[in-house]
Amino acid sequence: MLPFPSPFLSPPPEHMGFADFSVVCMAPWAVMSFLLFMVTYLQHHSEDGKLYTNDTFTFERGAFETVDRDYGKWTNRMSHHMMDGYVIRHFFFTKVPHYKLEAATTAFRRG
Repeated sequence: MLPFPSPFLSPPPEHMGFADFSVVCMAPWAVMSFLLFMVTYLQHHSEDGKLYTNDTFTFERGAFETVDRDYGKWTNRMSHHMMDGYVIRHFFFTKVPHYKLEAATTAFRRG
């Protein structure tokens, strides 16, 4: 125990029921899992994407099929442009900090 009361560092509850566990742990986990799945799926699938076989697939071909998508102004800002600046960050310039992703992506698209 801390020598002073702290509202941020309270000890864990003795008995957490199923309802409490569901609200505190499972609901946030389900939301984050869904968002992670959807963002990953949308970044790697598009209407004009190609289907490769084992003979024609290479990492580079697959990487260049990755799509940056615009999720709207507020979602892009809240995610620090990590979802709409994915291609520039992971395939071209891996050292770009997240707070420069928007400018780097815009500059790369302009040429």
